[in-house]
Amino acid sequence: MCHYCGCRETPLIRDYIAEHERAINLGGDAVRAIDDGELRQAAELLGAMAVESGVMKAGERRAFNLAS
Repeated sequence: MCHYCGCRETPLIRDYIAEHERAINLGGDAVRAIDDGELRQAAELLGAMAVESGVMKAGERRAFNLAS
């Protein structure tokens, strides 16, 4: 999504972007935990990322259903 047209203000797109950013941040945190040898913390973060990814899939289905 761009930062110019205002599409990020649409609630469905805004929420989807926020979910995607949370998943990306969790993945980055997991990588850093692995680098630090904190494997239990990494596993917890990856679990949270998996949950967030499931939420994202539901958002994708909503978006594509509305677009059709």
